Amino acid sequence: MSLVKWKNPGSYFGYDPTDDYLLLSHNPSSSTLEATNFSTVKADLEKCAANFPPPPDRFDADGNLLPSGWVHEWEASGSVVEWIAYLMVRGDAPQAVVDEATRIMDSLEDYPVWNEDAYSEAHSEAIYSYWTNASVSEREEYCVECEVDLSAAQCGDVPQEIFDYLMDCGSFA
Repeated sequence: MSLVKWKNPGSYFGYDPTDDYLLLSHNPSSSTLEATNFSTVKADLEKCAANFPPPPDRFDADGNLLPSGWVHEWEASGSVVEWIAYLMVRGDAPQAVVDEATRIMDSLEDYPVWNEDAYSEAHSEAIYSYWTNASVSEREEYCVECEVDLSAAQCGDVPQEIFDYLMDCGSFA
C-alpha cells in the first residue's frame, strides 16, 4: 500500500498540509481502537523520527508557525464532531520514517490493532470508567443480565462476569 497524501476538501480554508502523508484521524466519537491506534502509531513514528535531525520550521502565508515535525498531529473543527485530529508524516520526511509509516499502515490493513497491549489496557479502562460512572440501576440491569448478585451493583469494582460481558459486547471496542 502506498501512503495517501493530504488533499484539501473544496470547502476547506484552514491549515493546508498538502504534500504531507495522512495516516490516521480520530475525534471525540472515535472508538477505543481508533484512539489507541492513533496514539500508539504516533508514539512509534516519533521514536523513528527522533533518529534524524529536526526538519526546518514551516510557516503559512501570514508567517504563522505550522506543525513542523517529521511526524505531526493537527486538529480541525468538525461539522459533525467537535474536532478531528489528523496524524501526518511530512512529505519531505527521511525515507526511513516514510518506510516505517508505510509498514505500519500496511500492517493495519492486515490486522486493525497496532499495539495489542495498549488497546487491551484502553479497552479495560473504558469498561472500568463506564462501570464507575453508571448509575446503580444501570449496574443492577447488568447484574440481572449476567446473573450476578444485585449487591455487586453497590460496589465500585466490576464483577468479572459483567466485565467479560462488557468486553464481549463490542460497545467499548
